[in-house]
Amino acid sequence: VGGTLKGTTTRADDLKVRFWNLWGGSSECRRAVTQSPRGSVFRDPARMEAAVTRLDRYVPFIDVPMLLHRAPPLLEVDTETLVRRVAGLKLALRGGDLGAVLGLAPGLLLASAVEANAAVAEVRREVKLAREERLQPPLRQGSAQEQRAVYEATVCIVKAGGAESLLKRAERKMKKQRVVLLTERTSPH
Repeated sequence: VGGTLKGTTTRADDLKVRFWNLWGGSSECRRAVTQSPRGSVFRDPARMEAAVTRLDRYVPFIDVPMLLHRAPPLLEVDTETLVRRVAGLKLALRGGDLGAVLGLAPGLLLASAVEANAAVAEVRREVKLAREERLQPPLRQGSAQEQRAVYEATVCIVKAGGAESLLKRAERKMKKQRVVLLTERTSPH
């Protein structure tokens, strides 16, 4: 999104127009509005627009209108908390484009920092085990190669099963239980 693509004069107005176009076409978003109580952010268009523009100001590398339309509960989370969660994920997933991961699995921002870090740590462990099984040399911990491998594995996981699939790994890490490495659902749509 960049300025006057929607016949508007500012980036903020472009973001708002794009958000409403996405929001209006989504049955999940309509359900969020109809099931929300009076005074909810879902019943206040000005607050919704402010949330879109405010978040974009801090994380312009993320498609904020798409993110908020795919995960409406994120509108109920304050911007500072979301920015902290994005920063935490950016530190955990340094090997690639975090905006792409969040575009596939915006629900990751609904998880706590502990859950997100545990999930990425478990993916890191899975990458290490997979390399050992294939008799490949281990990657140096913290190296760019390891970070890239963890990022690529994370993208594969969220493409196949969304945030839920990735966060299942956090449960395994936190509970020390085995979870099937295949994704829990076949289509994210």
